[in-house]
Amino acid sequence: MLKVEKIAEELPEAKERLERPEPPEPLLSSELEETAEVSPSTAVLEATERLERELATLIQDAEWIVAGRGLVALARQALDLDLITPETANAVKGIAVLRNLAAHDRMSRLSSAQAQEYLSLVDATIFAVRQKPHAESG
Repeated sequence: MLKVEKIAEELPEAKERLERPEPPEPLLSSELEETAEVSPSTAVLEATERLERELATLIQDAEWIVAGRGLVALARQALDLDLITPETANAVKGIAVLRNLAAHDRMSRLSSAQAQEYLSLVDATIFAVRQKPHAESG
């Protein structure tokens, strides 16, 4: 009986902890806002690295070995493993194109506003990566 009483005492505190929502992670667009003002290309490259890490973590958390490097290879592997949707994979491919334009100085006049838009796209794509591909209700 003593164990049951102890558990009953701890139950309200445990329930309160479960009901408390986790604080949301800061968005890249907020976190890298100052960087985007000072060095738009740096902000773009940093955001791309974060998305790459997000995909690699997704694959590793599913207990698979990361087979390649780079956004497109990681997106392809995550799609093949059914960890992301085809739409999310396409979004990652689009972000990779924009990143390459910034990295190879084809957008030498990359503005802070353009970098901020890129950060917002990466925020949305990270959100999509974190969603379950078959989370339809029904």
